Amino acid sequence: MLLAGLTLLAGQPAARATVAGDAVSIPGTWVAQRGARLEAARSARVNVTRTQRRGGRVRLLINVGDARAAKSYWRLKLAVVATSSDKSEPATLDSARVTVAYLDNGERIGWAPRIRLASWAKRDHVDTLLQPPPGTDALRIDFVTPPRGTWTLDVPTLAPVVLTPWHRAAMVALAAGWTGLVMSLLMAAVRRSGSWRIVVVLAGLALVVLGTGFSRTALSIFTAPLVTAIGFFVGVSSQQVSVIVQKGGHAAAFLVLALALCTCRRELALSLPSVIGLCVAVAIGSEALQLFIEGRSPRAFDLLIDLMGALAGVSLFAIASVVARARVARRPATGRASS
Repeated sequence: MLLAGLTLLAGQPAARATVAGDAVSIPGTWVAQRGARLEAARSARVNVTRTQRRGGRVRLLINVGDARAAKSYWRLKLAVVATSSDKSEPATLDSARVTVAYLDNGERIGWAPRIRLASWAKRDHVDTLLQPPPGTDALRIDFVTPPRGTWTLDVPTLAPVVLTPWHRAAMVALAAGWTGLVMSLLMAAVRRSGSWRIVVVLAGLALVVLGTGFSRTALSIFTAPLVTAIGFFVGVSSQQVSVIVQKGGHAAAFLVLALALCTCRRELALSLPSVIGLCVAVAIGSEALQLFIEGRSPRAFDLLIDLMGALAGVSLFAIASVVARARVARRPATGRASS
């Protein structure tokens, strides 16, 4: 748990980077694009209301000027709140996202990884580090609205930052810590009979790491065909199916991991409470890992899904164990009765 907490702490933008200059002045304001309408609000905020069924978009241009040559990292912060809805359903940030384009003399020269906001949430904060390519003199920020509702946007803040000097050393130490944890489990298994079953645990850990250690672009290569197929047969939007697949993947990965740990608990010298504690630590660590992956960010809701999947795996194992013991206990009695 301590290792997972340290990973989460080290991944925070405030811990990874320090301010290297004054924040960029943003004299402009959001501009409505297709399918959106803007209304002025207090505290330099704007209300965004979609005007089309498929959602809309608002845009903000930020000129970074002559600072582009000296600064390689920028910290972007933006608050978004779902304030109301035009339907009976409560307004959320489901399907909302923020995109950042790098510009040079008005021409796009690159993209930052797309930032998805928290599904089913009413409030979310974008807090991310950007690394523009050489020649960038402006950023173009787009807020893409969900299909329904009204949202309040703050004027974002953008400040030049530099990575903290201890950041790389901290990453090496955390990698060594997680490697040591896995090796301690492997050594405990090797000293016992049936150590080949540790392969099941490694498969479960690999599933979790693969699901959290890749960018959304890389994961979409594998999930896009599944989303298309499910959407075709079920008849719902691809965005809804994508959310279900993503959240279902979280639960399935930790269900498999919990089952694997329970199956090998004797080889690993773990009790059921220890299995649950280890799953909690891995869940926190895997969410913290997303702080270091472009386009990914940890979510409390995803952590809850991870824990529910782990508890489901432990529960299934406990039920299966009780059923197996009951069958074994009935066999001798049946044999004596027949004799």
